[in-house]
Amino acid sequence: SLVFKFFLRNSQPEKAILEVQAAVYNYDNNLKNWAPKDSGASRVFIFHNPSTNAYRVIGQSTHDKQVRLAEFHFHLAYRDLILVNINTPIKNDLVHKKLRENFVQWRFRDVIYGLSFKTPEDADRFDGMLSKVVERLQG
Repeated sequence: SLVFKFFLRNSQPEKAILEVQAAVYNYDNNLKNWAPKDSGASRVFIFHNPSTNAYRVIGQSTHDKQVRLAEFHFHLAYRDLILVNINTPIKNDLVHKKLRENFVQWRFRDVIYGLSFKTPEDADRFDGMLSKVVERLQG
């Protein structure tokens, strides 16, 4: 499995518990429309850090440059993570919706993220894993 090398003292690396392909969007409130954040395809992961029990969604555009996410180390400056188009924590109050059979959205702070999947099955897998993670965090 893919390991995201997230280095903190006394911390284990994060592990991908889900990987899917999707197009990444942010909702533009001014235009009242979805704005693409990639050129149509990204690798989207749900990561878990077992030592902190933290979860997050990471998206990496597959068309910008062919660099694997695992090659990045979080100690790099944020500006060096230009290939990452989503980096949001999953908290116990995360609200997500499956708007269509192949489209899932959620909000983090003031940003609304949307993922358009190639298949309804991938949308179901992502939506289902988000639900499981939120349930785990709610205890």
